[in-house]
Amino acid sequence: MTMDTMDLLLVNRRFMYAVLARAFCEEPDLLLLKILAGDHMSDEVSLLKEEGWKEGIDLLHSLRGYLDDEGSLLSLRGEYTKLFVGPQTLLAPPWESVHITGKRVLFLPEVLNVREAYREAGFLPARFPVVSDDHIGLELDFMEKLAQEAYETWQARRSDECAKRLCQAESFLKTHLLCWIDDLAQSILTNYGESFYGEMTAFASSFMKHDLETIGRIRAVAFPELSDPSC
Repeated sequence: MTMDTMDLLLVNRRFMYAVLARAFCEEPDLLLLKILAGDHMSDEVSLLKEEGWKEGIDLLHSLRGYLDDEGSLLSLRGEYTKLFVGPQTLLAPPWESVHITGKRVLFLPEVLNVREAYREAGFLPARFPVVSDDHIGLELDFMEKLAQEAYETWQARRSDECAKRLCQAESFLKTHLLCWIDDLAQSILTNYGESFYGEMTAFASSFMKHDLETIGRIRAVAFPELSDPSC
């Protein structure tokens, strides 16, 4: 991996997590659909294909299958409300603690582990304390912030800070997001059938698994002294 490639991967991570966070934090809008259907999204996913993310293009194609007709925005907004807002019972809850514990109760003690990860990195979610910290959108927003700072500190040649942000991202993927994202995707498929947000969740899961590998490669090249998985 060259340093130029590393620059591209760091900015790519920032973009990808921004898109994912936007998809799960709020109901979809025309801008999100435009981004997903646009050439820039294709270019970013194609870059990752060159870096080993072979299924990314196919997953993006599946997502785009829900964006073809003029009524897609209204349909996707309804799907978002049904899956993540209510008022009916949410059959695929968007909170980590529900999937980890099997208890359909919010603000469980397990949420404190997520909140502590935010605090250690110097962040608190914008909706704290109204929305439970372990919402899928907030966890992805946290990853976006870490990716943003990793890129900015690398550009500013503050290598120690960049390494720290990558380490925090790696840890959060291993101990939180990747521990339950597949269960969320399966819950959406089981309870709602094939859907845009089912595909989006599968896309997010696949990207984050690849990103975990990417972080390891970046750290091995740029920060060999921190190649220990424990950071």
